[in-house]
Amino acid sequence: MVLSKRDSQGNTVLHHACASGRLEVVRLFINFGCNLKAANHQENNLLHMTVLHGSPAVLKELLKRKAVNVEEKNRSDRTPAMLCAEMGSIRMLEMLIRAGAVVSQDLLGIAASKGCLPFVKYCVDTLGLDLAHVDSKRCSVLHHACSQSSMEMMTFLLNSMSNKRDVLLARDHVGRTVIHACCDNVITNPDTLVLLLTAADEAGVLRELVNSKDFFTGSNTCVLVSGRDKGRAAFHYVLSYRHLVSLFEKRVGGGVVDFSQFGTVIKSGWGDYPPEEVVKSVDETLLRKAQLDTAPKIDVTPLHLSVYKEKIEHAEKLIEYGADVNLKDCFGMVPLHLAAMRGNLHMVQKLVKAGAVITVKDNKLQTPMDIALRNEHEKVANYFK
Repeated sequence: MVLSKRDSQGNTVLHHACASGRLEVVRLFINFGCNLKAANHQENNLLHMTVLHGSPAVLKELLKRKAVNVEEKNRSDRTPAMLCAEMGSIRMLEMLIRAGAVVSQDLLGIAASKGCLPFVKYCVDTLGLDLAHVDSKRCSVLHHACSQSSMEMMTFLLNSMSNKRDVLLARDHVGRTVIHACCDNVITNPDTLVLLLTAADEAGVLRELVNSKDFFTGSNTCVLVSGRDKGRAAFHYVLSYRHLVSLFEKRVGGGVVDFSQFGTVIKSGWGDYPPEEVVKSVDETLLRKAQLDTAPKIDVTPLHLSVYKEKIEHAEKLIEYGADVNLKDCFGMVPLHLAAMRGNLHMVQKLVKAGAVITVKDNKLQTPMDIALRNEHEKVANYFK
């Protein structure tokens, strides 16, 4: 029967109706006997789907039905209320709360990570949630906000927190400070980094934070590779040796590559991009590996991260605020090694001008010039000669 069929993602016709936001269609399919407990391959039920794509009118209709479960989680461990935080939907959250949904402190961090400032303010002012909350991974609300780098959000949080010094000094489960988090995201605008550095200076913790090496990323750098395998789209998570990441990425872009030369494959699958449950599984694997690693639990500074991600403006600001350009990570690599690995001559020149030692050797006795040569960056290697 058509009403019981599912698409390639496991969605029923009622899932699609809920996502459309069309109340009359939803009522029609419910009256035809569609399963109100149906969940798709991501374990999104009808409430999840409605919060993500539908309308308040459809949500109101679903909440009248005893079969729906307001506390059911999807594969990403998100309840419908948590998805409201992701979407910034205050109206839908209020409806879910009236239907019995639990108000979790984690709503703050979720909303902050998506830049939903009105939702965060609602959680604080109306629901009485605490901005000092730290989640199960020891991430503060400010940690989450740094992933989005919303100037408005971060300014609000810093101005609202009475324990600003403690929040700035806090480390998450892998030792990241909020400054690490800001340098680790994909946002290139340095304004939020300057905001944090200024706050750290005012709180008297600038030197400690700008040179913090507590962020332990593990023995290797995880690289996601997407391509074709026997004509099919495929992805691979590879633990690549940090000093060869640039060459590895170049070889992958060129076609066939022998992963064993560059690291170890920890997860593979079919498709252009891994589903959320695979991303979560890989994150958990990397965390376990980091926790089991016998190396000292110190690794990269914010400057290492900025150089690795080629965020030149971030690197410049960190240096301006006192970052040590010659601190080593757990492989004995200084930021200059990473700039050479990337083949970023502009970054190399900035670091050298700031006092980086060009003859420094890592734990494998490799200088920045050696790293540049191994990654086939001749222009950078020639600069060191």
